This record gives sequence, C-alpha cells and structure tokens, in this order.
Amino acid sequence: MYFGNYVYIMNSNSDSNDLSPNTRISEDINILHVEDDDDTRNLIKTMLEMQNEMFSIISAKNPEVGMDILDNNSDIDCIISDYKMPKMNGIEFLKYIRKEYNRLPFILFTGTGSEDIAHTAINNGANDYMQKDFCQNKYELMENRIINFVSEYRTRNKLIERSKELEDERNFINQAIDGIQDIFYCS
Repeated sequence: MYFGNYVYIMNSNSDSNDLSPNTRISEDINILHVEDDDDTRNLIKTMLEMQNEMFSIISAKNPEVGMDILDNNSDIDCIISDYKMPKMNGIEFLKYIRKEYNRLPFILFTGTGSEDIAHTAINNGANDYMQKDFCQNKYELMENRIINFVSEYRTRNKLIERSKELEDERNFINQAIDGIQDIFYCS
C-alpha cells in the first residue's frame, strides 16, 4: 500500500532482525519491464511510475536484453513481461527466470490473452497473469500485487540470509566446543 513516500514492505537494508512484512520503508522497488513494442513499453513505464513514485522501471525491448540486464544487475525485485515477442515469448522467458533466478517475482502482462496462456504461465511459476488495458484500475491492482510479491520476495531472502548466518554461528560454536574438548583431553 502506498502512503506518500512510504510503502509498507520489508526493509531489506535494515540491520534489525525484524522480518515483519509491515516494516515501514522508503526504498525503491526495481522492476524489469520486458516489452517489444516501443510505444507500449514507454506507456506502461510511465503509467507504473505515475502509479507509485517508488517504482524504478528498467525497460528491455526483448527477453535477451532482459537477461543481460538481470545478469548485470542483482537489484531487480520484480519482472513484468509481455507474452508475444519475437524469438522468445514470455513463457520461455519465464522458464529461464525460474531456472536462473528461482523465486524472483514475475508477472506476465499481455495483450494476447487466453486461458491457455494464463494456465501455462501459472503452471510455470508466474506469480500473476494480467491482460493489458490502459485503465487506471489495472495499474492500481498491479501496484498492489507488485508490492505484495516484492515484500514476500524480500522477506524470504532475508530469512534465507539469516538462516545462513545462524548456520555459520552454529558451526563456529561447534568448532569452539571441539577445540575446548581437545584441550581437556590433552591435559
């Protein structure tokens, strides 16, 4: 939910151990938008940025450019992709994303819609499927979904990071205990 300059989502830069998705932050949400049509790409970018000033949109004219952006930018929080594009369609791009970036939120946003495409997208791991239209309600709905997906994504990543830290601490303590036991056995 957007309130002035703040969105209620997880603060992934926080030093605290607060894993609540309702932590108030003022952090941009970096969105990769993949769309082959120049006019549509520019219009959607403008609409999303107008909908929420915390959305930072990086545009790609095709999935191949999108892959290059992802390979060189680890700060992407969400992907919005068209379906019908030359060389590689949105489902093929989604499969690549699930293989390389597992849980990165992915919304298939297409003007070429059908139940089959929606079903295939969801079965291949898309977080959502939305048909393009340019009414304000569509972008309000998309804003809400992006915020929810990114909040969940950031929270999950923070939990994974914290779990790794705890595992490292456990290993350190076990090594220290083994070292102390060795001292007592040698004495």
